Amino acid sequence: MTEDTRVILADFSGKPIYWDHVVEPLAKELTLAVFVFDFTNRATFEWVRATASKMRSGRVAKFGRTLLLGNKTDVLNKVVTVEEAQLLAKEIGGSFHAVSIKDPEAVLRAFDELLEVQSIPKR
Repeated sequence: MTEDTRVILADFSGKPIYWDHVVEPLAKELTLAVFVFDFTNRATFEWVRATASKMRSGRVAKFGRTLLLGNKTDVLNKVVTVEEAQLLAKEIGGSFHAVSIKDPEAVLRAFDELLEVQSIPKR
């Protein structure tokens, strides 16, 4: 990374209270965003949809690259489909990757893509 690169990793757990106090101020500085939802929890998927929409609405600075990660692809009781996730990724202007703790290489491939697009040295 160069000295011009700033990385902020944050987990907002889908709580609306975080939008005004944390997410919106941080979003003004973003050049890329990674959203993660749980295939077994529709609320996390809808939170991503709502948050990405707010971020792209003009209330905050436009960011470049967006990555949508669907977690728990190995679980059988999914309530969000891969097709829905692919459509959401298209809506928010990003790419979609299905990931699972049982397949760590899938997570690495997703982040390798993100780093490649942003010209950040890979691991």
